Amino acid sequence: MLGGTWEFKRTSAWRFNGSQQTWTKINGMGGVIRSGSRTFANDTSGFVMDGTSTHLDAFHLLKDHWRYDPIQDRWHPLEYHPLIGRFGPVAFGGNGKGYLLTGVTLGIVAWDPVPGMLEYDIAADHWQELSLPVTLERSGGSGFWIGGKGYLAFGNFQNDLWEFDPGSGNWSQKSSLPAAGRSGARAVVMNNKAYLIGGDTTSNHLDGMISEVWEYDPNWDSWEQRSSYPGSLGHSVIAIDGKAYLSSNDEMWEYDPLLDIWLPKTPAPVALNGTSFAFSIGTKGILGEVLQVPMDPFARSSTNTPPLMMTSRSAHQKHPSVI
Repeated sequence: MLGGTWEFKRTSAWRFNGSQQTWTKINGMGGVIRSGSRTFANDTSGFVMDGTSTHLDAFHLLKDHWRYDPIQDRWHPLEYHPLIGRFGPVAFGGNGKGYLLTGVTLGIVAWDPVPGMLEYDIAADHWQELSLPVTLERSGGSGFWIGGKGYLAFGNFQNDLWEFDPGSGNWSQKSSLPAAGRSGARAVVMNNKAYLIGGDTTSNHLDGMISEVWEYDPNWDSWEQRSSYPGSLGHSVIAIDGKAYLSSNDEMWEYDPLLDIWLPKTPAPVALNGTSFAFSIGTKGILGEVLQVPMDPFARSSTNTPPLMMTSRSAHQKHPSVI
């Protein structure tokens, strides 16, 4: 805060080429300061939605939605979703649709689960509400898409796994992780298998952060533990050409699932200390943040369109420990 009127905002976005180990600066995303946004991507675009923001010393839950066009290097604001903003949701997408589900929102005295789920039609730029079993409501889950199905894993320090069939709208429970429950694990898909990396096993970040890596094979509905992640925790993950890349602060690590090895790689030219979004389009990864250039929070422009903020509370009040 500066004089109670101005806040600081820094937008930084980069395109990463895994085969060449090069970083190229691209246009930053619009909107306000944020963290914890959820993403999905198809072959031509990346989509960023929701997140949390500390604005004028209050904690806000965002519900805006952006599309990144890598050909034009341009961010396009899209239709806001019709439900309330949320903290710690899950997103996945495929077959021309994106899905946003779970998370918690600000209640009168506590954090309340957000019921239902949302389906986004990319071609129509339109959201519709779908039902979600109450037993799946949670915060800090992990989501991924394989073989035309969506998956919801973990969250609320559980170890369960659920499969969503978009054709029928039904959910079915799959094999649970044969390890401690967790929240905040990062999910990435390579070679039709999912890899769940890290997370928290307790609400105390200092005591519960883990570096475990687990592989899930939907063909056999089975889990296998792989080599643990050797870098700093609190990372963003993308998949390029059958390998995973994890970025955290001034580090970048590459994971080869066939050899089950981790190798250090060239980090971003600017440390992405609070990565707001990460996704891959084809053979390139897109990582960026919308954090602390002085700006007038009340000014409106094509690159600073305020998202609809449904609820807020003092930034000093406690919020859930896992995004």
